[in-house]
Amino acid sequence: MPTALTRRRIDRPGTASRQRGAVLFIALIVLVAMTLAGIAAVRSVDTTVQIAGNLAFKQSTTYGGDRAIETARTWLVGQTAAGALFVNNTASGYYAATPTTGPGLETPWRNYDWTNLSIPVAGTDAAGNSARFVIHRVCNQTGDPNSVATGISCLISLTTTSSGSGKGAGRQGVTGTTLNYYRVTVRVTGPRNTISYVQSMIEL
Repeated sequence: MPTALTRRRIDRPGTASRQRGAVLFIALIVLVAMTLAGIAAVRSVDTTVQIAGNLAFKQSTTYGGDRAIETARTWLVGQTAAGALFVNNTASGYYAATPTTGPGLETPWRNYDWTNLSIPVAGTDAAGNSARFVIHRVCNQTGDPNSVATGISCLISLTTTSSGSGKGAGRQGVTGTTLNYYRVTVRVTGPRNTISYVQSMIEL
């Protein structure tokens, strides 16, 4: 009796199946790349927003210095007593001469302890900026700058006007007014530990 031969069919993965596996692998790689790109974009946006916020706070503290400068100017104008601006008034943050040692004219705040010294506080504005200031008369030493004997040298502004009188043809008398310069240095502290320094020259 003849024996029937049984054939078994062995299925092997074809080309289509192998391609489907490759597509899955590539899709995973693309997904990972897109995820990393999204994270980088989010971090970049967060950093940009933070930088913009810091710049805004910095600008706000700079504006806060304007009020302190006006407070200092008001104090200077109010010193009407004779010789009041010829001597130091540390309780009011006023110095009748610029420092001869330590910080230079452009950086007078480096050696100041803005926390412990008796430096006037110009108040706190609505944005939370607190300002303090010091005033320096731009002279090499204290005293009366109009006294020749003292040898005081100051940065001054001389304005002249004609008096309408004089001797000789074409001559007119001239009168002058001397104005002194005062340098106001303001330190403003604001939110997020923001610190700004502002300087202004006042002529009186």
